[in-house]
Amino acid sequence: MKLNPMLKNLLIMLAVLVGVGGLTAGVIAINNSRAGVKNDPLTVVSQNPKDCDKLVVKLPEHEFEVYKNTEDRWTIRGFEARGVSHYKLADLCQLVSALGADEILAENATEDDLKQYGLAPPVATVTAEYKGKPMVLELGTDTPDGSLTYVKVGGSPKVFMLRQTKSWLITRPELGYIAVPSPSYDVDKLVLARIEQKGRPAIELTDQPAESSIAGIDTWKLVQPYEHEANTTACRDYFMACQMIGPSDLIDDRVTDWEQYGLEEPWLTMTMRDIYEDGFMMEISDTGPTASTRYCRLNGEDAVYSIYEYQVEAAKIEPQQLVDPFVALVALQYVDEVRIEGRETAVFKVSREQKRNNYGEFEEVREYYLDDQLMQSMASTRFYQTIAGMTTGGETGTTLTAPPVLTITFIRQTAGLAEVVLRYVPYETDKYAVCDEEGYSKFYVRAEDIEELYSRLDLYRRGRLNTD
Repeated sequence: MKLNPMLKNLLIMLAVLVGVGGLTAGVIAINNSRAGVKNDPLTVVSQNPKDCDKLVVKLPEHEFEVYKNTEDRWTIRGFEARGVSHYKLADLCQLVSALGADEILAENATEDDLKQYGLAPPVATVTAEYKGKPMVLELGTDTPDGSLTYVKVGGSPKVFMLRQTKSWLITRPELGYIAVPSPSYDVDKLVLARIEQKGRPAIELTDQPAESSIAGIDTWKLVQPYEHEANTTACRDYFMACQMIGPSDLIDDRVTDWEQYGLEEPWLTMTMRDIYEDGFMMEISDTGPTASTRYCRLNGEDAVYSIYEYQVEAAKIEPQQLVDPFVALVALQYVDEVRIEGRETAVFKVSREQKRNNYGEFEEVREYYLDDQLMQSMASTRFYQTIAGMTTGGETGTTLTAPPVLTITFIRQTAGLAEVVLRYVPYETDKYAVCDEEGYSKFYVRAEDIEELYSRLDLYRRGRLNTD
């Protein structure tokens, strides 16, 4: 099943909104702010990337060509891979065209010097054509500590040292500009879903064919940590959210030590499988390359990827959220508006606008508001987690006549999903029952979680937490 393009764009733009760049964008920005300025001594190449027609990359093992097709999109010839990202190939062109070095090693290197640096002959070359005129970039060996790569422009005696994370985008294309894999399964044909989080009981769902279902239709059943009929809408919403979870960049494709990435004993493991035996297994670490990302592993590969923290949050779920229709998972990418009505009232809104990106294509840009006040990107995500992430527990199985002291309504009209209304009624001394419109409740939340919501609402309104 292919994802709806709108949903794909929602995920892409959410990554933009949380203010986190991928590995490719990050390494281009590192120490490259002065690149392209011709009189800067650290500028290796200064060309207009818009004038670039093609790039021919020669490596020891093979040669391939990056060029624009008839639709004016970057593609690649001579390199077989799972998939190629037009945007990352465009980033490669940008990198090569406006390349900034970290150090100047030699102004006038001799032939012996070039041999010492692996530049005579070079280990790899990139021949870029700008309006038909070629420019050759030569890459040598790495420095002894492996952090820098020797590099020069063909015909020039000047040798620079380039950060290895930049040179890898050229010499190791699987790290630089090949699209990373994404979950592949048909949501409507899933037969198994299993979520294992370290230190907590595993959650497992299995498909129930119509003939064995109480409802007489295909449904889901929770079999771990306890057996219970699952809510089909809540399960499907969760599976759709998981299908949009995927790594952002390849970090290491030659892993020998999983412990260094926190993946010897993963913090979270997700397994999905459909009737076609398609699906995926994702293992997620409790650490990552940045504060906003974590390490992950896919399908048992000997490779480590990065994944955004907000996607990890989308993967977390409580069993009650899958069996109770009134405590359904509400993924942020589906929400238009959240209304909070209780001791305090507030409205959390999502604004959507189509804007052109750097490649001239229209993409959806979203902004978040609390009572019409614009929220910072990470702040909005944290606040939403406070609203939707209250932990449910225990079965109440009772009907309460008292009116709710708090009602939270999730409006999901744009995504074509049903409205979710959660009503909280006092239950015992330190709990609130989560009730339907008739007052029937299956589960409760802790009173301290309700107080935490009010406390954070007050802090956000005063600007204390509205920062990234």
